[in-house]
Amino acid sequence: MLTDAASLGLALFAMRLAARPATGRWTYGLRRAEILSAQANGITLLVLVVVFTYEAARRLVEPPAVSPGVDWSPSPRSSASRVNAAGRAADQPGEPD
Repeated sequence: MLTDAASLGLALFAMRLAARPATGRWTYGLRRAEILSAQANGITLLVLVVVFTYEAARRLVEPPAVSPGVDWSPSPRSSASRVNAAGRAADQPGEPD
């Protein structure tokens, strides 16, 4: 998410630079900023792919140890099933309150 936010910020900054008019020193203006921004985003994505691929291969060769036992951490799926079960139990006809 951080890389996504950074790439969006860089793209917006490059758009503002590219919108500036051409001057004597910058005869083409700063339109190249958009291209350089896109290249920086592409390089960042390639670096992330290399890092993730390396980490995945490393974990395939040497899997991390997993401690045996019951996982008591709540998950959205288990919470939803509990709510569903409670709703079904409330809908069952039974003794009036």
